[in-house]
Amino acid sequence: MYNVFAFSILVPLLIGIVRFNSIHKSYRLFIYFLLVTALSSFNYELNDTLHAKHLVSHLLEVLALFFMFTLLLRWNNNKLSFKIKCLLKAALIILLCYGIYVVSGNVHATNWPQLIVLTALSAYAFGILMQQKNTQRTNVKAVPRKLIIFPFIISSIYFITIKIALYFLYTPANESFFIELYSILVIINLLSYICYSLALQWAPKKEKYL
Repeated sequence: MYNVFAFSILVPLLIGIVRFNSIHKSYRLFIYFLLVTALSSFNYELNDTLHAKHLVSHLLEVLALFFMFTLLLRWNNNKLSFKIKCLLKAALIILLCYGIYVVSGNVHATNWPQLIVLTALSAYAFGILMQQKNTQRTNVKAVPRKLIIFPFIISSIYFITIKIALYFLYTPANESFFIELYSILVIINLLSYICYSLALQWAPKKEKYL
């Protein structure tokens, strides 16, 4: 059953691929995000080598978060200079790669740099979500963005919370409890994919200015 949920990301990805040539160019970054996330899911399900599985997934997560950050920068109404954007992107990549190095010797170690990046991205995404609320954009144009940003924030915060709780509270006696917590994350991801599918279906065409 988990495999079905994990591969459900194919639904928004296929919608994105079908609409790729007609969709507004900013949403193409989100399609790249979905593609890399899907590859990470496939790798995690199909790769039988434990260390290789985690290494490949971590590297793909770097790409996925890079695309998401680039998308958020594109949607930010408070435009940043090209130099600042490059510095921020470089900092994101360095932190995530350092996180991979930290956990390379222990696949069960907590990737704190990744959690820091996810926290920062969630806060940044929330700020952009508030911008969408305060601007005069039509609902038709605002809804697809909200359907991408809000699920990303929810899933990221829940993932961060689980990881921190796991670090401080996990014992063999409560292992089943944390398994249940991860099963909830699977449901959250499934609901996120539904939102992503709607967002890409309703996203404006490229000739419209967004």
